[in-house]
Amino acid sequence: MIKGIVFDLDGVLVGLNLDMDVLQERLKEVFEARIEAQKIFGTCEKLALEDYERYRRAMDALDKVELEAIDKSMVIFPESRKVLESLKEKYDLVLVTLQGRIPAYKVLDILGVKDFFKAIFTREDSFSRQEQIKLAVDFLNFQCNEVLVIGDRRNDVYCAEKVGCSALIIKRPYKEIKGMRVISSLEEIPGQIENINKERRVR
Repeated sequence: MIKGIVFDLDGVLVGLNLDMDVLQERLKEVFEARIEAQKIFGTCEKLALEDYERYRRAMDALDKVELEAIDKSMVIFPESRKVLESLKEKYDLVLVTLQGRIPAYKVLDILGVKDFFKAIFTREDSFSRQEQIKLAVDFLNFQCNEVLVIGDRRNDVYCAEKVGCSALIIKRPYKEIKGMRVISSLEEIPGQIENINKERRVR
């Protein structure tokens, strides 16, 4: 039975719509080279071990770009608050995000949902989505198969499955992804949980 739900932030509860060109230009000043988007977090993680001052500058630059996106381009998905408010009555909720703590908390304050989550793990806790999910499961103190992860990327699902959790991937608009449970709205979560629980009872 599902007892806890782990939510991603960007792409799930809101769309930050980060300007990656701006982000890469800001980080270029810190890294002294233009880094491909998919290598940004790995580079930051390496800096944390090798050059903490530059690491802090990189984290500050990331925060500033995200804060600007919150003010200029963020889209709040209309069902987010209502669904979270309903789910928190039955399940323990945790948030994991690769956004920074300051931007993440600002988003949650705007939504009015920060207190709905038992714990919030950001990139300050880990740059690894798999490790973040593991932190969430350990915090909840549930069995891995009692926790459902809601993400918006294949990697969220892969990481959840590696930890031993079930996962849903949300795609707006809906797009079928082979081998994965896909939803187009957070409002579909309760029905999907019923399906997961039923399937387990049959086994």
